[in-house]
Amino acid sequence: MKVLFLSDGDHRGGGDVAAATLGRAIAKEVGSFDWIMRSSNGVDEPWRRHFLPSMIDMPLPWRGFARAAGPLWRDAGTVRSRLYNSWIRKLLREYLIKLRPDVIQVHGLHVSGWGFDVLETCHEFAPVVYTFHDFWHTTARCMYPFECRQFESGCTATCPTAEQHPRLHPAEIHNEWATRERIVSRCKHLKGVAVSEYIRDESNRGAWRNTEVDIIRNGVDLMRDFVPLDTREARTPSVEQRGLVQ
Repeated sequence: MKVLFLSDGDHRGGGDVAAATLGRAIAKEVGSFDWIMRSSNGVDEPWRRHFLPSMIDMPLPWRGFARAAGPLWRDAGTVRSRLYNSWIRKLLREYLIKLRPDVIQVHGLHVSGWGFDVLETCHEFAPVVYTFHDFWHTTARCMYPFECRQFESGCTATCPTAEQHPRLHPAEIHNEWATRERIVSRCKHLKGVAVSEYIRDESNRGAWRNTEVDIIRNGVDLMRDFVPLDTREARTPSVEQRGLVQ
C-alpha cells in the first residue's frame, strides 16, 4: 500500500510530533512512504519529504495582483490567501499525479496557511483520513473556540477572535465555515479521526455532525520517547523542591 502524509511539517508543534510518531509506526509496516509538507528539521526519518512553498515564495505577479486587487475585494490579505491556496492546490495536484497514493493521511494544515479545500484536492486521488489535533477542521478559522459556540450552527462575522492567528477577514468567516460543511458532506471517502472523545464530540456538533468520527489516541514510541522510572524516583523531587514553582 502506498501511504502519503500531508501536513504543515514533521517536527514543530504537538500535531507534527504526534504525526511523526504515527509515521514511524506505519513505516515499520509498509516501509518508507511519502510526506508532503511545508517545513522540516531535516532529521533522518523513514519517509521521503516533498515540500510545498510558503506564501512568501508565491510568484511575484500573483503577489502584485493581490496588492492591486485588495482594495477592490476586502483587503489584500484575503486576496493573497486565496491566490496562495489556489497555487498550493495546483502544486499539490502535481505531486499527487506523480506519487499516486492509495491512501492519504492528513494532519495539521492551518499553520502553513493552506485552505480546507486541499482536502477536496486529495480526495480526487485517494481516500483521505484526516486526524484532528485541534478544532480548526470544524470552526471557520480558530484552533480552539473556548466558550464560543458559533461553529455548531455557522461561524459569522461576529467571531470574537477574527484578528488572531489564523486571521480571517470577518466578512469571509461564514463562507469558510460553509466550505467545511460542503466538503465534508460531499467527499464520501473522507474519514475523520479524533485524538480524544472531547474533540470527537465537539466535531460532531459542527461540520462533521453527519459523518462518523473515530477515535485513535496519539501514541508514544516506547523505544524512543518513554523512559521508565522507579515509582519513588518519578514522584520526587517535587516541582516545588526543584524551584520550578515559586
